Amino acid sequence: MRPCDGITVIDVTRYLPGRFSSLMLADLGATVITVEPPRISSAKSRAIGRDTGPRYLALNRNKKSITLALNSEEGRKIFHQLARRADVLLEGSRPGVAKRLGVDYDTIKNINPRMVYVSISSFGQEGPYQNLSSHDINLMGLSGLLQVRESSPVPTGVFWGDTVTALTATICILSALIHTRTSGAGQYIDLSMFDSLISCLNVKAMRQLLSGIPVPEEDDFASLIQPEEDDFASLTHPFYTAYRANDDRYITIAAVEPHFWERLCILMGRKDLVARQYDKGAAREEIFDFFRKSFAERTSDEWIAKLRDADIPCGPVNSIEEALGDPQVIYRDMITEVEHRVLGRIKQLGTPFKFSQTSRTPSPAAPIYGEHTFEILNSLGYSKESIEGFRKSGVIE
Repeated sequence: MRPCDGITVIDVTRYLPGRFSSLMLADLGATVITVEPPRISSAKSRAIGRDTGPRYLALNRNKKSITLALNSEEGRKIFHQLARRADVLLEGSRPGVAKRLGVDYDTIKNINPRMVYVSISSFGQEGPYQNLSSHDINLMGLSGLLQVRESSPVPTGVFWGDTVTALTATICILSALIHTRTSGAGQYIDLSMFDSLISCLNVKAMRQLLSGIPVPEEDDFASLIQPEEDDFASLTHPFYTAYRANDDRYITIAAVEPHFWERLCILMGRKDLVARQYDKGAAREEIFDFFRKSFAERTSDEWIAKLRDADIPCGPVNSIEEALGDPQVIYRDMITEVEHRVLGRIKQLGTPFKFSQTSRTPSPAAPIYGEHTFEILNSLGYSKESIEGFRKSGVIE
């Protein structure tokens, strides 16, 4: 028994925010049905990638797949029948598209009043930007979260805006399902990727919003509190940053607490720096210069061994390959092996959800594109002959 057993989710999104959200729900036990456009010449929307490709396999494990032309009258009828039995629906079109297709919230609510309906869009359903086209990098830039640094490692290859939005969507859905359980009513969730990213500014936003407001007199505990004006998350302090070792690999240091900073200074032979953790200007650059030169004297493995032996927060800046082979990742079952109908035995990511009272069986591999079309249509009461007719007319693949 898993937390979301008995919940049925319909996913008609095309991109990572919706697909990753429904993936998490599937890992939590929900039955997730992805509705894909038939791969035929007349289809207006396209498949999200070949069903043996990394993108498809990563975002669709543990799900069922049906092909259905939502721009056809018969396709919409089938979709409405599917929605009648579901608990959650995710769509990720621009504002207005779902209504034109006849699968918008007002239509679905009349069919299934208990439906939790989520619209994921760049800027939300209302506002001056609602109709603008946008992708992850545009939204990261607008939100103030995209900072390019030449001197420090930066995350690569991950769409952080999409990922944060997926996590936000999952929280919204689970919260709405609790509300449905207690009230009997579904609801509409207008989820903006931009809103999701702005919410991540948290402390940075508060600093900005408080600028210009007089600061109260310091109390007796002021000396015990980290200086509020110091934003070390921007990697602008010697105690919280990344340094290059002599093997050209970076290591991260996070000696934030005074006792960690003291250990680091002693380890580096500079006990005189203990009182200078929050130095500014040229004094800070002097400390930076010392650490950069010092860390360049040994290999990354040597430094990590010494730092960990002194219990100083540190770690390597791994490649994706190195991260996936990390012994902690392996031990925590974050890499699993499953059977795929076409590819055979493959490895895939495990789930971070680990409960003491629920199943931890590995999630099945992603389905073949449209693999469950016949099964789902048959469960809705359609005969083999009717299903074959849908196939000939292009309603399904």
